[in-house]
Amino acid sequence: MSSDYPLVSLIVTGYNQEKYICEAIKGAFIQNYQPLEIILSDDYSNDNTFSIMEQMANCYRGSHTIRLRRSISNRATFNHLLECAAEANGQIIVLAEGDDISYQNRVSTIVERWKSGDAKIFCSYADLINESSEVIGKVEWSTESGWRELRDWFNHDWPMTSLNGASLAFDKDIIQNVKLSDEKIYLEDKVISFIALLRGYNMELIREPLIAYRTHSKATVNHNLKLDLENLKELSDYFYQIEKRCAFHEIDSLNIYKYILNTVDSYSYPNSDPEKISKLKSLITKSMQSLEPFASFRSIFLNGTTQERLLTVLRLFASPENINFAILKFILPRLFGLRFFLYTKSIFHFSKGVIKRMIA
Repeated sequence: MSSDYPLVSLIVTGYNQEKYICEAIKGAFIQNYQPLEIILSDDYSNDNTFSIMEQMANCYRGSHTIRLRRSISNRATFNHLLECAAEANGQIIVLAEGDDISYQNRVSTIVERWKSGDAKIFCSYADLINESSEVIGKVEWSTESGWRELRDWFNHDWPMTSLNGASLAFDKDIIQNVKLSDEKIYLEDKVISFIALLRGYNMELIREPLIAYRTHSKATVNHNLKLDLENLKELSDYFYQIEKRCAFHEIDSLNIYKYILNTVDSYSYPNSDPEKISKLKSLITKSMQSLEPFASFRSIFLNGTTQERLLTVLRLFASPENINFAILKFILPRLFGLRFFLYTKSIFHFSKGVIKRMIA
C-alpha cells in the first residue's frame, strides 16, 4: 500500500433504516478511490436493515474490500462508531449514515485534502434530499453551525462551530484511546468535536457537496416536521413531536456533558495545562447545571403525573438561586399537563394563522 494513497475505511452505519440503507450502501460501493475498505455495520436493528446489508455484501463483485458486522445489542451512535473504528484498518475513517448517500468522489476528495494540508478532520457541504431522494436544497455549514458552546470553551478558529456527523471524516489517530460511554450517546459529532479540539487537531470544511443529506420525519437531527397553522389536530401533534425531540436532545446533551467530564483527564492534549483543564471542567459543569432543570421537567412533563410535576417545581423553588426567568417561562405553561399545554399552544398558533390570512 502506497503512503501516498492510504487505506481508507468507509463505515456505513445503520439502525432501523431499511427504507434508505440500500441507497447508502450503493453510494459506498461506487466510490472511485482505492484502496478502500467498506464496513457495513448494523446497530442491532429490529427491521430488515441488517438483512439488506448482508444481501448487498454477498452480491458485491467490485474491487473494494467489504466487511459486514452487527452490534450484539443497540449501542447508540457514539459507541457504535467507536466499536466500528476499532475494527477498521484504514488510516482515514469516513462516516456514512444509513439514510444519506455518499457521492462517487467523496473519499477521493477527502484524501486529496488530507494529503495537501495539515487538517486531520473534514466535513463537507451537502445536497439536501427528501424521502424520495429528490434534491430540495443545499446545506452549507458556517461558523455558526453546530455546538456553539465549543466556541466559548476553546476559542477555536474552525470554519464550523462543531462537526457535522453526516459528512464527517477524520484521521484515526483522533479517537485513539477514546473510551466507550456508559450512557447511550446519539450525537456523536459533539463528542468527536470536543476530543479533536482538546487534542489540538485542525479541521477543514470542503465547500462542495460530497453527500446527499436526507431530511425525513424519523431522522434524529435533520427531521422535516412541518407546522400547519390551519389544522388544530396537526398543530397539537406537531408540538408534541417537538417536545419529544427537545427531550431527546436535552438528555443526550446531559449524557455528553457527563461523559466528557468523566474522561477529559484521560486524553492527551498539547501543552498540558492543569489550570486550563480545570477551567474547562468548570464551564462544562456550569452548562450541565443550566440544562438539568429543563431536561428534568420536560421528561416529567411528557411522562409523569401532576403530582410529580408539582413536586419538581417545589424542589426547584426550595433552591431560589436556581430560579431565573427562562426557567419560569419554560415551566409555567407546562405545569398543568401535556394536554392543556398542547391545546393552548395550538389555539394560540391557530389564531395567529387566522389573523395572518385576514390581513393578507
